Amino acid sequence: MRMNASKSLVVACGLVASLAAPARSLAQKPAPPPTPAATPAPPPPLEPAALARLKAMSDLLQAAPRFTFKTITDRETPSASTSGQMLDFVSVSKITVERPNKIRVDSTGDRFAASLWYDGKTLTIYSNKSSFYAQVPAPASIDEAVAMLLDRLDTPLPVAGLLLADPYAKMMEGVKTAFDAGSALLEGSSCRHFAFSEPDADWQLWIEDGARPLPRRLAVTYKKVTGSPRVLALISDWNLSPTFPAGEFTFTPPAGATKVEWRTMK
Repeated sequence: MRMNASKSLVVACGLVASLAAPARSLAQKPAPPPTPAATPAPPPPLEPAALARLKAMSDLLQAAPRFTFKTITDRETPSASTSGQMLDFVSVSKITVERPNKIRVDSTGDRFAASLWYDGKTLTIYSNKSSFYAQVPAPASIDEAVAMLLDRLDTPLPVAGLLLADPYAKMMEGVKTAFDAGSALLEGSSCRHFAFSEPDADWQLWIEDGARPLPRRLAVTYKKVTGSPRVLALISDWNLSPTFPAGEFTFTPPAGATKVEWRTMK
C-alpha cells in the first residue's frame, strides 16, 4: 500500500515524538537511586574453618604414639639498657616424644645449651655449658610433667601445647577470637595461616595443607608482659613414626658432671 508524502511526514513525526518523550521524562524526573545492598553480617568471633583445622592438627598429633620435630625459636627479651630495647635470642631444639610419659629436649642457643629428660618418674635438666644437672621426681603423665616444668622454669614454652594428650583442648583455653588469615608458603610447604586471641596473648599458627595438618610456625605475643614480647618458632623435620635407641629417655650423668639443687639451675 502506498503512502503520500504528507502522511509519511506525520507518521515520522509521531515516531520521533514517541522516542523523545521518555528522554524528556527522564530529564525532568531523575530515576530514584538504587537500593543499597544489605551490609554483610560480620564473621563469627570463632571461625569454624580455623577451629576445624586446629582440631585436625590436634587429632593427628594425638594419634601418633611417638614423634620428633625441630624448632628454631626467636624470643624477644627486654634489654638491661635504659631504653628497654627488645633483643632477639635464638635457640634450636630437637624434641622427642613417646606417649604416655616420655620426653627429651636437646637445645642450643645464644644464651644456653641444655637438655631435658623425662622418663615418667624423673625430670632432669643438664647444662652442657656448666656440666651441672638437676633432678626432681616427676608425675606420671606428659601433661602433668609439662605443667610442672612450666611452673619450675617460670618461662613460657610456646610449643609445649603440641606435646599434650589433647593439644586442641589446651590451646583453645581462653580463646576469644579465631580466624583464617590466608595462605602461606613455608620452606616449600603450602600452609594456612590462622590467628587466635585470648586475654593474655595473641597467637598465630601456620598449619600445613593436605592430609597431614602439621604445625609449621607459631608466633605468640604476650600482651600483658612489659614490652609485649614476641616469640616466633619455626617448626620442621616432623617424624611421626620414629624409632628410638635404648636409653633415649634415660639420663646418664657424663663424667665430671655435678648434681645441684634444681633452684640453682640457670
